[in-house]
Amino acid sequence: MTYNKKGSPRRYRRVVVQGTASEATTLMGMLTQLLPESSRTTHKQYLRDRCIKVNGQVVSEHSAPIAVGDEVVVYSVGFAPVLDNTEVKVLWQDDWFILVQKEPGIPTIASKPGDKHTVYRIVADHYKSGDAREKIFLLNRLDRDTRGLILFARDREVQQEILDNWEKYILSQTFAALVEGALPEEKGEFAPPPKPKKPAGDGDTKKKVMPSRRSRATYQVEERASWRTLLRISLLGRYNGIRSQLNEKKCPLVGESKGVIKGAPSIALSQQELVLLHPVTKEKLHFESPVPAFFYKLLRRRLTTSERQVFEKRTENEKNLSIDSLKKID
Repeated sequence: MTYNKKGSPRRYRRVVVQGTASEATTLMGMLTQLLPESSRTTHKQYLRDRCIKVNGQVVSEHSAPIAVGDEVVVYSVGFAPVLDNTEVKVLWQDDWFILVQKEPGIPTIASKPGDKHTVYRIVADHYKSGDAREKIFLLNRLDRDTRGLILFARDREVQQEILDNWEKYILSQTFAALVEGALPEEKGEFAPPPKPKKPAGDGDTKKKVMPSRRSRATYQVEERASWRTLLRISLLGRYNGIRSQLNEKKCPLVGESKGVIKGAPSIALSQQELVLLHPVTKEKLHFESPVPAFFYKLLRRRLTTSERQVFEKRTENEKNLSIDSLKKID
């Protein structure tokens, strides 16, 4: 991608003044040296609005010590404070992107009007608190109950470039999934997404067909236990659909409402990895998130008597169905 605008999307944030400390002082003392014609009130405003970086880090305390050689930069627009939220954590950001990790229990976007408790709203409000002109544009989403990574663009042109060329820039998306049951193969591919369909009753072949909302996905067995399997799933497109594909395999996620295994604090699906080819800098960026500890705890613990009985009955029923099917063929 050739970014044809001057600078980055933060182009309205300009450097007011910068300098290197030649003697030990405080940040307020350094501001007096760098901005001798500005009032003390102006200096305090720069501090309050988080417009000052010392050696690349935002500093807002007037009495912060400045050592010889420290680089101080004053900007025209401040930087948002660190996001303090137990459900959403900023993992990385630059002038074009913001990457956050969401915890289970919070939706990516609103499912009904007026719903403000979403990842999008939390992140948007947070960054607007630092600069009212800040805008963010969603690139992917996850189910409410899924733990994982959400990527935002900070410029509409960058967002559109990613969406139009998803497989070029999103090089890898992998998820850890703890499921009930056992897939017979050690690795494989889920059923391909359904073919696009034309809108019902539409005889015009020139009109656009409805795209599939489910991407291809492959799996690799990481570990097995009695009636449980830990999978590593690679998503090969923008749309998710992992839960539905596992249900089609009759291997639902541990933690689903109708599941057998109890004790999961959420569904056992968590994003492990995201690899992004930066469309502007051309860097290959690799982000990882650890598999939640409860996955391994539920995988390796002994089944309760009631859980084992349900699985044994299910297995017996499946055998009987297979025998009946063979008899019908004969």
